[in-house]
Amino acid sequence: MVFLFPGILFRRAFFSGEFNKHFESGNSFERLLWNMLSSVLMLASFCVFIHLFNTYSPLKVEFELGVPEITDTFLCMYENKLPTIFASELRIVQTGNLLFSLYAFSLILGFFINRIIFFLGLEKRFSILQFQNSWHYVTNSTKQNNLNHSIGDLYFTRVDVKSSKEELFTGKLHDILYDKEGKVEAITIKEAYKYYRLSVENDISKISEIKQQIQENDVNVIFHSETANSFIYRKRIKGDLFTILNNDLENISITYIKIANFHKKFQKFLKVSFSILLLLSGLFSISYAIWDFQLFEFENYFKRLLFCIISPLNFAISLLIIVTLFNFKRLKNETKNYIQDLKNAFLILILFCLPYLYVFNFISGSYMTLTIILYIIISSILLPQKK
Repeated sequence: MVFLFPGILFRRAFFSGEFNKHFESGNSFERLLWNMLSSVLMLASFCVFIHLFNTYSPLKVEFELGVPEITDTFLCMYENKLPTIFASELRIVQTGNLLFSLYAFSLILGFFINRIIFFLGLEKRFSILQFQNSWHYVTNSTKQNNLNHSIGDLYFTRVDVKSSKEELFTGKLHDILYDKEGKVEAITIKEAYKYYRLSVENDISKISEIKQQIQENDVNVIFHSETANSFIYRKRIKGDLFTILNNDLENISITYIKIANFHKKFQKFLKVSFSILLLLSGLFSISYAIWDFQLFEFENYFKRLLFCIISPLNFAISLLIIVTLFNFKRLKNETKNYIQDLKNAFLILILFCLPYLYVFNFISGSYMTLTIILYIIISSILLPQKK
């Protein structure tokens, strides 16, 4: 059981998130076989990882347990005896370290492989990597089920659900709940609306009331269609989530609605990356101001402090220049302002870089002050005057 546990941990980490119930799918014999196979793979992968780490890394990981000790442990466990390595406290600690490392490796590897597969979309390209339930792939926009889908596009899924009572509901798909066998238990919808059909002949007063609400921009009521005999509208269902059980489902219509493309996702990625870089730059400057990392030789603490103050500012201005430089939309629509913003940013960057001449002993403090004053005068001449 001790050496079967790595496979269980690996599969538990691999089947996480929305595929959580896949861990218990299949009968007991199938799960046992998968756990045994996963454990063998984890043991082999762990040995290979430790060997490569010790070979190519300056650090060494040693558990002080050789092949004879491990083989003897297996034999003792098979004969239902206490392993001889438990005869001393040191061996117990070493065994605990080995098992803990093996278990942690299995968990991390399972989670890492899960993230890699989903991040790269490998389960959509290779059928062998797909999970058992096909609803996940049907309800997510891909090139296979959405001809308008392009790489990097982001869609949300809207569903129209018809119940067994001939009722029609619509809204954003929130989640599909499965049982242990992967069958649908229920469908959960966000911002759910229910369709209502009124007769023009019998419900004239009700129709007038609904039209009045629509004219008043009531967000809970939305017009759908009107014919000579009927009037159809949608009304918001109160609550954050609306759940329809499997017993009440008759059919489902799926619509993919585009909400972002590659450029927006890339811009969001750049914003997060720049924020992290600015944070790291600030932390580095504060740390360097407190502790001397001996990266540069400064004459005194004041020069090191000045370096720590101006460096994150210059780094932030440099990032701003990069963002402005790749703003092609503004380059096309406002070329003159685009060039002027770049010019202003470069002038400001040069201004904050001038103190480096003093910090690294190229000029004295008085000459630095004169240089900055002269540079400000010249820059004011170059910058256009606002009328």
